[in-house]
Amino acid sequence: MLEEEFFAEPDAVELATLDESLRSLGGQVDHALRDGGNRCGQYTLLQEIGEGGYGEVHVAVQSAQTSERVAVKILKRGLDTREILRRFEREQRALARIDHPNVAAILDAGVTDDGRPWFAMPFLDGESITATCDDAGLGIDERLRLFTQVCDGVQAAHAQGIVHRDLKPGNIIVVRAEDGGLVPKVIDFGIAKAVDDEAADAVTRSRELSRLGTPAYMSPEQLDQTAPWADTRSDVHALGVTLLELLSGVAPRTRNPRDASLSPRLSETISHAARIDADALLMSAQRRGFASVEAMARRLRGDLEAVVAKAMATDPEHRYQTAEALALELRRWLEHAPVTARNPTRFERMMLMAKRHRAAVAFTTACVLLVMSFSVVALVQASIAREQTARAETESKRTTEVVSALRGLLAGIDRAAVGGRDRALVIALLDAGAARQSMAEETRDPIASAEIATVLGDGYIALDEPDTALLLADAALERMHAALGSDRTHMNSAALLALGRLYTLRGDALSRRECLEDARMKILVTTAESREAWDAALRCFQQAGALSDPAAIRCKIRFWGSDRYWPPESTNRILEAEIVRDVEALDEQDPIKWLFYLRQGEMNNWVRILELYPLALARAEAALGNQHPVVLTGRLRHMLFRLASAVESRPHPRSGAPSLSNNELAAVWDEVASDGRQLIADGTQSLGADHLLTLSARLCTACAVGYASGARVVEPDFVALRADVARVFGSDSEFARQLEAAWQGALHGPIAGRWW
Repeated sequence: MLEEEFFAEPDAVELATLDESLRSLGGQVDHALRDGGNRCGQYTLLQEIGEGGYGEVHVAVQSAQTSERVAVKILKRGLDTREILRRFEREQRALARIDHPNVAAILDAGVTDDGRPWFAMPFLDGESITATCDDAGLGIDERLRLFTQVCDGVQAAHAQGIVHRDLKPGNIIVVRAEDGGLVPKVIDFGIAKAVDDEAADAVTRSRELSRLGTPAYMSPEQLDQTAPWADTRSDVHALGVTLLELLSGVAPRTRNPRDASLSPRLSETISHAARIDADALLMSAQRRGFASVEAMARRLRGDLEAVVAKAMATDPEHRYQTAEALALELRRWLEHAPVTARNPTRFERMMLMAKRHRAAVAFTTACVLLVMSFSVVALVQASIAREQTARAETESKRTTEVVSALRGLLAGIDRAAVGGRDRALVIALLDAGAARQSMAEETRDPIASAEIATVLGDGYIALDEPDTALLLADAALERMHAALGSDRTHMNSAALLALGRLYTLRGDALSRRECLEDARMKILVTTAESREAWDAALRCFQQAGALSDPAAIRCKIRFWGSDRYWPPESTNRILEAEIVRDVEALDEQDPIKWLFYLRQGEMNNWVRILELYPLALARAEAALGNQHPVVLTGRLRHMLFRLASAVESRPHPRSGAPSLSNNELAAVWDEVASDGRQLIADGTQSLGADHLLTLSARLCTACAVGYASGARVVEPDFVALRADVARVFGSDSEFARQLEAAWQGALHGPIAGRWW
């Protein structure tokens, strides 16, 4: 019966109505195709489908022969001021620079006959990310995987110097790919602003920014009426708000500049929403696969709550500094790895490890049970293992001595002083430990003595005291050879490891000593003597079967970073592949890992360096924090690369340097000067005003300001810096020579001061 009704023929009235509708639609299309006023370039406008703050959006077709639709955005009539026209044209250029599968691409752009700018984009047949996830009933994991793609798209825009300023679920459309998968697309860069473009005057910019964006998703700095501003971290805040809504199902309430606060805690958001509309929240939980609101809250509590809170931090400095860092954090959570936003308890770490390695945990448990079952047999055969027991006792004694010495070294450290980076106190403690080491060396096991010397020496190098570290390494090596002999063929693995770490320390101390007068703060400086020490270390590690020991990885990175390889019969490409495998196995907080990736970004031409180095630096900063010495050094190197590539773009534009216009050069000088001022402040706080990095940051900043504004403006900075460099390093040091070369650049133009 139902089938008959469904397939029943329509009556005459229905046919007449349908025919009239088709005729009307056909007439509209024909009229639109004939009417030149409804055209934008090669596109014919069919219907207005929406409007933004200052743009109208139309659905259009390219010609009568094709049915493929596009979306065309045109500047509103009446909004034709010079400033708005300039901003709209900048929007077109910004969109054209982005090429990423998760960002809606620009197809064409131009100006209408009456002078209104327009651009065409693909017509996306989809819904917002929240509506799509709710309609499909996606769980938390699926939502996060989709959201990380959004972060990837936003990061691609940020890499081009573009801030979206209005990220929200409605500007993230999810479409179906050819294989049926879901693909998010970030749309409507209608209020995007290229960061490197020249902004309007402060009053105009303040007035404009106060009305751009959607208040419920805007960051506190955008809502500040006194001095509104936005950078890429403002987009990270908006991503955090969107993530909160995507996970909890609760849309943020509308805010105004006087009420800029927004709770970043998922638990608070859920409890507040449950009090207002418990039924709606229960439906949100069920869409995500949970039987109750409490079950959803438990799933979101902890790591995910901490990630959202960090993304939405009120202070931009406390947020994830890039969209890529937020995506990496969410991928860590999806892979059951600890996130950086909070410190998990020991039990939580154990549970995460068990989830990551279910098979290994099951196998280990079986092995433990097996060992326990055989323990009785092992006790019966204890007499056979007497020699092994004696050897184990020696190793235990050695370990006890190492632990005891380190405990004595660290016992007097005041937590508040170290937190304040009291360098003098830490050096005094290291000196005390070295003195105790020297007094006890005659009675202490030589291998334990070597291990202690290595720990102390690494501490001295970290505090920029390589000469003291070198003395420790040489003295410990002399004792080792006196006690064990120089023939390594008869040494056990413990002795070989201790010897390898001492040689590593010696090579690192020699390299660091060469770096300390170089204002460029190189990641690595090698000499024949340092390479000889690293080679000896790697041979020890090779004989001990420990080429994946952290010290061995350090040595391999040193060889590869100096464009040499190890062993001699290898190649640099083979060594690099081996290092990549090794560093990927290291903990995210291990500085060795990020030293390698930063050096890897450097070993390219200028264009590739400017593309790859910021990505490596952002990853290092996400793992170590922006105050870590490795990150501070990387920030300085990034400033140097931008300065050097900009200068080299003029005399040698074909040697791998980018070709920059005068306006682009001015933007580089301003950007480097701004970053330099921040690095000077951070370096002074973390390392001290007289540290090489802080002084080097002052040199780079002075160069950028001098290139931009001339020698007269920056002369007082050079005079003050010249006095400080002479006092700290001496007037005939390498740093002083580089400073004078840089001053020539300020006097006679950048090319005259190519001091890098």
